[in-house]
Amino acid sequence: MSTTPHQDDETNFTRSPYTPSTRAGTPKGLSEYSNAPTPKTPKSRTYSPDAIRRVTEYAPDASIALIGMRGSGLSTLAVLASSTLGFRVLDADQYFYKVTGLSRAAYKAAHGISKYRQEELQLIRTMLFDNPTGAIIVCGPGAVEGKGKEWLTEFAKEHLVIYILRDAEDIQRHLRVFDLDTIRNLIHRATPAYRRLSNFEYYNTSDTSLRKSDTSPSRGDLSPSALALKNVEKDFLNLIHGVVRRDDSYGKYKARHSLSCLPLISRSYTYALSIPLTTLTSVISKLRDIDIEADAVEFTIPMSTLCEDEHGLDGMTADRISRQVSVVRKNICIPVIYHVNSYDMQQVNVDEYFRLLDHGLRLGAEYLCVDLAFDTAKIQTLVSSKGQTKIIGHYSASDNGDDGWDSPKQWAMVQRAHTLGCDILRVCKKATSLADNFAAQHFAHRVKASQQYTIPVIAYNTGHLGRMSCYSNLILSPVTHLLIRNLAPDCPSNSLLTVKEAQKATFASFLLDDQFFGIYGNNTSQSLSPAMHEAAFKLLGMPHHYNIYTKDSMDDLFEMVKDVKFGGASITAPFKTAVIPRMDFLSDEAKAIGAVNTMICLKAPTMDSLLDRNTSGPTVALFGENTDWIGIHTCVQRNLSPINAVRRRTTGLIVGAGGMARAAAYAFLRLGIKAIVVYNRTRSKAEELIKQFKSQGSSTNRHNEASFPGSERTSQSPDRMVDPVFKILDSKKDKWPEDLSLPTIVVSCIATKDVDGTCSVDTSLPEDWLSSPTGGVVIELSYTPLETPLLQQAKQLADRGWIAVDGLQVLPEQGMMQFELFTTRRAPANVMRQKVFQAYNERVGRCSPYPGKVFATQIAIYPRLLSIYPRTEIFITIICQGSVQQFQILLYIFNYHHVMVANDNYPLGQGHGGCQMSTSKDMNDTSSNLPQVMDKKQFFIFGHNISHSLSPTLHNAGFQELGLPHHYQIHESENVDQSVKRIINSPDFGGASVTFPHKLQIGKLLHSVSEQGENIGAINTVVVQEKDRQRLLHGDNTDWIGIRRCILKSGSQDFTSSSALVLGAGGAARAACYAIKTLGFRELIVVNRTLSKAEELASKFSELKTRAFSTLDEAEKVGDADIRLIVACIPVMTLKKTGFPVDFSQSWVRECWWRWRTGPK
Repeated sequence: MSTTPHQDDETNFTRSPYTPSTRAGTPKGLSEYSNAPTPKTPKSRTYSPDAIRRVTEYAPDASIALIGMRGSGLSTLAVLASSTLGFRVLDADQYFYKVTGLSRAAYKAAHGISKYRQEELQLIRTMLFDNPTGAIIVCGPGAVEGKGKEWLTEFAKEHLVIYILRDAEDIQRHLRVFDLDTIRNLIHRATPAYRRLSNFEYYNTSDTSLRKSDTSPSRGDLSPSALALKNVEKDFLNLIHGVVRRDDSYGKYKARHSLSCLPLISRSYTYALSIPLTTLTSVISKLRDIDIEADAVEFTIPMSTLCEDEHGLDGMTADRISRQVSVVRKNICIPVIYHVNSYDMQQVNVDEYFRLLDHGLRLGAEYLCVDLAFDTAKIQTLVSSKGQTKIIGHYSASDNGDDGWDSPKQWAMVQRAHTLGCDILRVCKKATSLADNFAAQHFAHRVKASQQYTIPVIAYNTGHLGRMSCYSNLILSPVTHLLIRNLAPDCPSNSLLTVKEAQKATFASFLLDDQFFGIYGNNTSQSLSPAMHEAAFKLLGMPHHYNIYTKDSMDDLFEMVKDVKFGGASITAPFKTAVIPRMDFLSDEAKAIGAVNTMICLKAPTMDSLLDRNTSGPTVALFGENTDWIGIHTCVQRNLSPINAVRRRTTGLIVGAGGMARAAAYAFLRLGIKAIVVYNRTRSKAEELIKQFKSQGSSTNRHNEASFPGSERTSQSPDRMVDPVFKILDSKKDKWPEDLSLPTIVVSCIATKDVDGTCSVDTSLPEDWLSSPTGGVVIELSYTPLETPLLQQAKQLADRGWIAVDGLQVLPEQGMMQFELFTTRRAPANVMRQKVFQAYNERVGRCSPYPGKVFATQIAIYPRLLSIYPRTEIFITIICQGSVQQFQILLYIFNYHHVMVANDNYPLGQGHGGCQMSTSKDMNDTSSNLPQVMDKKQFFIFGHNISHSLSPTLHNAGFQELGLPHHYQIHESENVDQSVKRIINSPDFGGASVTFPHKLQIGKLLHSVSEQGENIGAINTVVVQEKDRQRLLHGDNTDWIGIRRCILKSGSQDFTSSSALVLGAGGAARAACYAIKTLGFRELIVVNRTLSKAEELASKFSELKTRAFSTLDEAEKVGDADIRLIVACIPVMTLKKTGFPVDFSQSWVRECWWRWRTGPK
C-alpha cells in the first residue's frame, strides 16, 4: 500500500487489506437462518470494495433496485418514493406470491428448497430485466446469492442499486424475532456482499423523537409516525434526485426562483457549517430545532481517529459514517460537503484515504473534497466516477514564505484542479498578518478575471488573523454556530465566525448595503409580515428593515422605487393585479395566477441582477413574482400523509374563487392534481377561474420569461401542465360528482372575520364531501379567527385521518420565499414561523391587560361586576374550555414547572406555600445550577381541546434558553386513557402540564400527590422523581401560584377584612380558592350555575367565611361583602350567554375597564 507523508516522520499507519467474499459472508433471508448459536460479532468488519462502478449519469426513467436486510424498510421506501417518481413498485415477496400463488415459506414447504431456488432465480431475472424503466424493485434474498448476484451486477451497470441500512435495534423491533446479537451478526455477515453489489447506500435512521406513536398531533400537524415517514420520504428522494437529476419531475415541488434550484457557486457570500465527526454526536440533536443559517454543512472525518484501532475503513466504520451523514441530512436539511481531513497525520495511507472518499460518493454527497497533493491517477479515477457530486479540489498551503498567495505554487494548484476536472478549487493558508487577507482576496480576483481558468475559487486564511478573509470570501466560507461553541467548546471550528458575525462584518465593511422593504396595500396595518421579516434580518446579521405601507393608490410605491436603498415589496390587495403592467419581468407563476405579490427592484436591465441583492443603486427594472401558491403547496406537502400522496385519481377541492383561490389552483397543478373541484356560490366567478387555467398554456404576453440565471429548465418543465378536469359546485346541497374520487386535499380561500370570538362565515362543508376513507388535509387560509368552523370540523374528523392546518401555518411559508428573493439568503424558517405566531398572539391580545388571546366577551363581564362591587381592585380571568389561560398566569406556572424540572433536589410538594419558587430571578439563577449533561426528556400538556395551547411555545423557549435538550408537546385526548398511561410510563417521560378535564382524573396513575394538589383536588403538574433507584410519578398543582402572583403583582397586600368572588366551580376555581385562602381573605363567595357544585367547593375552605350562589343576581343582593378580588374561571360560551354588553367601544365600558386597570380613585 502506498503512503504519502505530510511531514518527515517515517511513521506509517497501515490498514488491513480487503478481504475477499466468502460463503460465510453471503447474506441469506432471515427465514433461512437456523436456530443454531451464532458467533459473536468481531470487533472489526471488512469493508468490501465497490466492484460496481458508478456511471456518470443515469437515465431519468431508469428503474431502481433496493437491496438490504429484511426489516430495513425497503418496501416502505419504495412506496414512499414511487408516487413522486411516478414509478411502479415491484416487491419481490409480493411478486413471488403473485406468480406462484404461495408465500416463500409455503412454496418451500410444498416444493422443497431446490425448486424454490429455481423459481426465485427466474423471478429475479424477470423483475430486473423485464422492467428496465419506471419501476422501483425491492429485491429479495435471492438477488444477492449465486446467479442472482451476476444478474444484479449486470443490472447495476445502468441502474441505481441502493443498499438500505438500518440500526439493528430497529430491525429487531420491526421483525420481532431473534435477539440483538443475532441481528447484529446477520448484518455483519451480509454487509460486505450488499456493498459489493450496490453503487449507492442509504442509512434508514429512525427519528426517536417522533417514535411516540401514542402522542397526538398538535396544531393540526401529522401524527408523529406519519411525520416521521414524511421526513424519510423527503430524505430518500433527495438522494435519488441528487444522483439522477430528475429535474423534470422533482421541479414541480420547487419554486422556480427558489435558492434550492441554484448551485451554491452561483450565489455570493455563501457559508459552510463545519462539524467534525468527533463533535457531531453532542450537537446534532440540538441543531434540528433551530435555524442553521449556513448554506451547506461540511462533514469532516479526521483520519487520525480512524487509525486509533488500526482497522481503518472497516465495515463498522463505514456504517458509522453512513449513519452520521444520514443523521446530518435529516436534521439539518442542507447540502453536505464530505471532507476527509488527513492534515492531522504525519503520514497518510493513500489507499485508505481514497476508499474513504469513494464511500462519500456512495452516500451521494453533494460536494466532496479531495486533497490535490495526492496521486494524480487516483484523483482522476475519483473524478471519473463522481456522478452528480461536485468535486472540491482542496489545497492547504504551508506556513513558509515560499508558499504565499502570490507564489507560483498557488497558480499551479489552479491549473491542477482545472486539469483534473474539479468543479471548485479551495485554497487555505494560515494567516501571519492582516495583509494575508487582502492577498487572498487578490488571488481569488485574479483567478476570476483570468480568461484561462473558469473554475470557481474558495480562498481564505485560517487562524485568528484570517477571519477577515473568511467573511470577504464569496463561496462557501467556513463558519461555526453558537450552539457548537456552547456545547463543544473544544471543537476546532470554534475559532471561525458564525454566519451572523460574518454577515455583520460584510455589511459593516461596505461590501454589501443596507436596504428597506415593506408590505404595500390598502389594509396592511395589522400585517404580521414585518415581525417575520425583521426577525429574519436580525438573525442573519442584516441591517435591512421591513415597513408597513397603507396606501389607496400605487403612486407612493413607484416613488419609493426611485430610492436607491429600496429593495422591493410584498404587494397585497388591491394592487396585486394592477401592478402587473408596470413590471418589466414576470415569473411564470405570476403569469399563470394573474397576480403579483412580490416586487423586486433590479439594478440591471437583465434577470442576472436578480442574484445581485443587498446592494443599493438606481432601479432600472422591476421583477414580479407570486409566492402565495407556495404557502399552500408547502403545507399540503408537509401534512399530506403518505397514503394520500398525489396520484392519478387524486381530487382537490377549492372553496372560493377569488385571488387566493387562483393561487390554490396553481398549487394543485404543480402538485400534479388532475381533478379539481371549485365550490363557490357565484358560479360565474368559478367559471372565470377555470377558464383562466384552461387557457394559460397557450397564453402569451409582452413579459419576458423570468428564470434565475444558472437554474436549469427541461422540456418537461412543470409549468407545461396537462389540462386538468375541473368541476363546479355552487351549493352545499350539491352531491359530490360521481365520476370523481372524494377529495383528500381541501383549501378554503374564503375571507373571514372574528366577530366576538366567532367566525363571520360558516366555512364548514357537507359531511359527505369529507368522507374520504383515508382522510386528507384541510387548509384554511384565513386566520381571523384562527379556528374556523371548517377547521373545527376537520379536527372532529381527526380519527378518520383528516389533518387541519390553520392560516398561520400557511403565511410564513410564502414569506420565506419572499425573503429569499429580497436577500438571496436561505430563510430562517423556525424563527420566521415563531415570530408569526408571536405577533398574532400579541395582536389578538392587544385589548387585554396581558398579552394573550382574550375575546371581547371576556371583557364584557367587568362593567356589570364593577357596578355591583365598586371597591373591586383586581380582576383575573381564567378562561376554560375553548381558550387559553391568561398569558401572565401561564408565565408564572411555566417558571415553576421549569424549576421543578431543573432542580432534582427540590422536595416537591414542600416549601412553596409562600410561593417563593417561581420568580423570574429564580429562573435566571436556575441555569447555573443545571447538570452539565442531561438526557433528553419528553414533556407534554394533557387535556381536551388544547390544540391552540401556548404552553409548548413557553416551555420549549425556556428549555432552549436554559440549554436543556428537552421537548414539550401537546397530547390531546378526551379523558385520561391508555395513551396517557403509556406516555407517563415511558422511560423518556420527563413531566407534564395537566388541564381540563384530566387534572381531576390523573391522580389515579401517580405514586404521590403534593399537599396543595390534595387540598385543591386537582393536579396540573406531573413530574418524575428518582428515589432509591425507583422511578416515581409525583403530582402537584401550580395553578394557584400563578393566580396568587397576579394578585400580589397588583400591589394590594392586606386582605384580612376583604371578600373574594370566584365565578365557576371547576379545577381552575379550586386553585383560585386555594390561592385566596393563602392570601388571608376573610370571605370566599362562589357563584356557579349548578349551586350544589358551588356549595361543595365552598365547603372545602371552612377556614374562611363562605357563601355560594347560582347566579350573579343572587350574589348582587349581598350587602355586607367588601369584595376586592374577582376571579372568573368559566367557559367562553358561559360568558356569552350572560347577556352582558360586549361593545368595547362604548364609553362607559371603557371607563369601567380603565378603572379596573388603574384601580379605584
